[in-house]
Amino acid sequence: MEQTNKYIYDKDNIIELDNLSIDYVMKHVSLRANKNISLKIKRNSFTAFVGESGSGKTTLAVSFIDCLVEPGVISEGQVLFHSKNGEVININKLNDHEKRNFRWNKISMVFQGAQSSLNPVMTIYSQFKETYVQHRPKAKEEEIKAKSTEVLKIVNLDAPRILKMYPHELSGGMKQRVMIAFALILDPELIILDEPTTALDVITQEYIFSILKNINKTLGITMVLLTHDIAIVARYADYIAVMYGGEIMEYGNVDEVFEYKYHPYTEGLIRATPSLILPLDEMRPIEGNPVSLVDKCIGCIFAPRCPKKFNRCEIEEPVTVTVKTDHYVKCHLYNMEGNTHE
Repeated sequence: MEQTNKYIYDKDNIIELDNLSIDYVMKHVSLRANKNISLKIKRNSFTAFVGESGSGKTTLAVSFIDCLVEPGVISEGQVLFHSKNGEVININKLNDHEKRNFRWNKISMVFQGAQSSLNPVMTIYSQFKETYVQHRPKAKEEEIKAKSTEVLKIVNLDAPRILKMYPHELSGGMKQRVMIAFALILDPELIILDEPTTALDVITQEYIFSILKNINKTLGITMVLLTHDIAIVARYADYIAVMYGGEIMEYGNVDEVFEYKYHPYTEGLIRATPSLILPLDEMRPIEGNPVSLVDKCIGCIFAPRCPKKFNRCEIEEPVTVTVKTDHYVKCHLYNMEGNTHE
């Protein structure tokens, strides 16, 4: 894998996004799914990316393993992975062989919808073995069985029984825990979680997230969560990146972001979420429709829906500024000191 002197190793952060832009280039139109994103994801953290559908969360996350669906391409910038062994890897510069070794060994992913990720005609053990051997062809049967048992134990499943079963014999929650075990099988440093509890009941969701948080804390594996669920983020995440129209509107510590809600879009998302302590009549939808990524935007991309916009918002794109330590916002309402202005 690529390791050159031009990259400076960062012991505190595991992913470094440097002015990253991702385009879907088609015959008659080009769609910019992510625009000029610069961000560092802290090592051993639980970081959540939230936003409406089409905000660019999944596109951004799959760029971490260079698995963009055609015609998606990284048109600008780079994704750097700072491995715990001191190696700095430019992910989008890896060749096919290097990518194969990188995926699952360094970064793995739990995809949305466990049912479609499991082969219905193979036992769970056969699928574990197939994955393991593809990456470690010299592995012996005892090693594979031991590792399969270990990861299933981590997600609180009875390994001897589960390994003999087929996917249709498992409940939805069990399938999703099997997929988490799959993500753990090669001891990655980071796991991407794409809506990992979709279509599961609330109790099962809570149980799975408690397992994920425990893995994050006890094994020191960095978690990146893609979700619409603000409540889950508030309960389990350490950091939050609020996305809209392919851009990061606000990023910071979860407690600070929920307390201050500097960006109007962040405030809108939180206000639109049901609360156990606030009356329902205080809920407010975000007015307007999500932005079209095909149309060229002049000014702030959120301006057409923003209740706090002023003239500058419609003619000039805002820059990302620091409002507190490790807390950033992309909005004209704030200057470099975080003070509001007109």
